[in-house]
Amino acid sequence: MLADEKFRTRLNATIMTLRAFAEGLSDVARFELTESVVAWRLSMAPNAPSACPFELVLRSDQQYDIAIATEVFEDRRIEDVEIFPRLAEAIADGRVMIRRFASAATGIDHSREVVVTLADGRQWSATNYNSGLLGRDDFDLVEAVRHFVPYRRAAPIR
Repeated sequence: MLADEKFRTRLNATIMTLRAFAEGLSDVARFELTESVVAWRLSMAPNAPSACPFELVLRSDQQYDIAIATEVFEDRRIEDVEIFPRLAEAIADGRVMIRRFASAATGIDHSREVVVTLADGRQWSATNYNSGLLGRDDFDLVEAVRHFVPYRRAAPIR
């Protein structure tokens, strides 16, 4: 963890960058910004139906919550506050994949993994597991992958 003053300085710079990012996409997405003493929140809802919505909450306790499409990850430690603008950009660029692993026999979800590929090729990922199935290996899993489109599509070449 960073010292509180150093963290707040970096967090404020990141928030300014994210605010400018959201405003720059206002023609292709609705966004909502909220701020309190303990947290700052950005919610992005793209106009394109196949683009990926997300919500990011940056907290003063050096934790964050993030929802990407339908997957929610809470109480995650902020390792690098500067990653959030790159993460938001990658989501808006459509570089998100959700891998769903389900029982072949019942269709019950075993896990869902979100992978976001940043512009430099590094990946941010997180997985939600079905706690009722953890530790069991007595079934076969099938994988389904979902990809998303960018918020802003390139103009067609004429």
